[in-house]
Amino acid sequence: MYKQDIFTIPANLAGLPGISFPCGEHQGLPLGVQLVANNLNESKLLRMAHYFQLNTDWHEAWPEIK
Repeated sequence: MYKQDIFTIPANLAGLPGISFPCGEHQGLPLGVQLVANNLNESKLLRMAHYFQLNTDWHEAWPEIK
C-alpha cells in the first residue's frame, strides 16, 4: 500500500472531487484512470465513469488466474 495515494493527495488537499476506476491492461498489468473535477461537480465525475462503463466491456473482464 506504500504510496498508493500519492496522486490523490493534491485533490484531497484542494477539496476537489475525484474518482478512479480500472480501464484496461497493458502487458498483463492493470491500468486505471483518475479524474478530478471542479468543486461541487461530483455528478459530472459519476456521469463520466458511467459513460465509460456503458461504452466498454472492461467491467465484465476477469483476469486469468495462473
